[in-house]
Amino acid sequence: MVPDAPILENLWQTMARQRFSDWPLLDDAGQIKPNSDLVLHWLGLGRHVLLSWHTPDATGHITLKPLMHDDKTWPCDWEVALLAPITADQPIVISAPPDKESDTFAVWRPAVLAPEELETLRRLLTLRANPSFIKDFGEAARAAERTHAALAERIWTRLYLDEGKLVMGWAEFSFTPDAKSAKTLDQCLSGMLAPLLGARYPQHPIFRRSLDDNEVARLVGGLFGGASPNDPEIQELAQLFAVPLGLATLRGTSYALETSDNALIGGLVPGGAVLTAAVVATATAADGSTSEFSAPLAVTTEIPAQTFTV
Repeated sequence: MVPDAPILENLWQTMARQRFSDWPLLDDAGQIKPNSDLVLHWLGLGRHVLLSWHTPDATGHITLKPLMHDDKTWPCDWEVALLAPITADQPIVISAPPDKESDTFAVWRPAVLAPEELETLRRLLTLRANPSFIKDFGEAARAAERTHAALAERIWTRLYLDEGKLVMGWAEFSFTPDAKSAKTLDQCLSGMLAPLLGARYPQHPIFRRSLDDNEVARLVGGLFGGASPNDPEIQELAQLFAVPLGLATLRGTSYALETSDNALIGGLVPGGAVLTAAVVATATAADGSTSEFSAPLAVTTEIPAQTFTV
């Protein structure tokens, strides 16, 4: 456990927000949020991930109890528990799920914080907490603050990206070059979780770009409702989204509704050809459960706790 953990906690989150513009655990007022929903874009649809922040208590323990398994207000596909950095001389004990085969819970474990790095962060906090330094030493103090701020950003990058690990089940994964260079947390975690999301949703359609509510409504009215099936924009939407779902097929030079038994998803009302947004965007998981793009899969597996050391 880092001795200055309470003071450093806000600094960790501030540096994370500087690194990723969509960092969700720090609000606009600079207040830390213990958990937050993050939408990852994967195969053209948004998958919801619950990101939670965990620091050791006074005894050096962290309890990791997956929130989305007990709290149904978090209907997410995945949960990622982000740990605060620790020092080598004070390892922490984590109470965590014993189900090491769990495919919906991950721990983002940072590398160990070196003593000289901790000292750099302390100096940065001291410079920022004492405006008199700027008044007394002027540009020299401002230059020192900028230097230590740059060093702090590099420390965060080393801890969480360069040497950090994403621990899932029995395996731990290093961050890929693409994840390390990502500009947003969405891009970073989407790449890391993509193989696991693919294994969980093996029949998920592949969309070449993201599908939003407005496009669903236009597709439902124009193609499935029959209002303007030959409109160029409706035809483009049919090619991008209805065809991958098995709901439309190319007939001659235009896309039309798939009426055979080969349609991937049912939902056409007799004689009306009306499809709801929920039907269009439904994906099926490997275990047979379904998830809509606007209301992602809520996992119901109960995971009790056990203790292990990292």
